[in-house]
Amino acid sequence: MRFCYDPGVGAFEVAFVRALPHGLCVGVALPEEDAGSGAALGRLLPAERAFADALAPARRTTFVGGRLALREALVRARLEAPAVLPDARGAPSLPAGIAGSISHKRTLAVALVAPGQATLGVDVELFDRLPRFDIARHVLADDELAEVTDVRQLLVRFSIKEALYKAIDPHVHRYVGFKEVTVRPSPDGQVSVALRLVPPAPDGLDVSCLWERLDADAGVLATARIRQGA
Repeated sequence: MRFCYDPGVGAFEVAFVRALPHGLCVGVALPEEDAGSGAALGRLLPAERAFADALAPARRTTFVGGRLALREALVRARLEAPAVLPDARGAPSLPAGIAGSISHKRTLAVALVAPGQATLGVDVELFDRLPRFDIARHVLADDELAEVTDVRQLLVRFSIKEALYKAIDPHVHRYVGFKEVTVRPSPDGQVSVALRLVPPAPDGLDVSCLWERLDADAGVLATARIRQGA
């Protein structure tokens, strides 16, 4: 599946808004220069601005872009939240009843939000700077290796796993290795997921992952939602 985003919008402006099955997703363009956060800092809430001021330029740029994308998504979803700072594990700390996740690459930051008690993950990967295919041995589980022959296919699975790890982190409170999960994306955007976590994840997790291509084969966007069953 594909959707369009505008890579030509100005720095820190909205590049796309997308209503997805897992929530509302907003993308914000990032400037080419790491020190380009400038006036955009003034669009953050005071506590977010103070946090950003203490960051190195490159990290400040992605933090500002991510928070602007998150705030835009919250506003459009009619969800209210105070300043959103990172929690102890680096995820956005949102009020109870609001789930959210952020991802960013060199020129694009994205945020996904939804009401409710589910946990969310989002990841974006751009195809403008493709990695070497030999990273496959680090990203893919043994049963996936023979199925992936192209670096773009590899980045699709990488992105899905990244989104899934963000969504599952609140349930396991630890780093999950790439080989602990097998994902098999279908052309229609659905994903088959097999968890092989050691130690295992809690019982009763309802795991859903989805993916879409950015228009013109510019990249991939993946989302994950995990609900705790009874």
